[in-house]
Amino acid sequence: MIGARHSSRLRGAIMGKNKSDVIDSEVLTHVGEIFDPPPLVLASPGQLALRRAVVRRAAP
Repeated sequence: MIGARHSSRLRGAIMGKNKSDVIDSEVLTHVGEIFDPPPLVLASPGQLALRRAVVRRAAP
């Protein structure tokens, strides 16, 4: 998911400053062709548990 602020900046950079949800959706459908974002890698349950434990331990 991408925020509206970022999609509007991308649209402005590519197509000009005309605001339109149709333009936003069209640009977002092709964002992979433009930027080729890396795949999202989710942390394993073990990694999440370790992060929670470290944060709790470091909290004052």
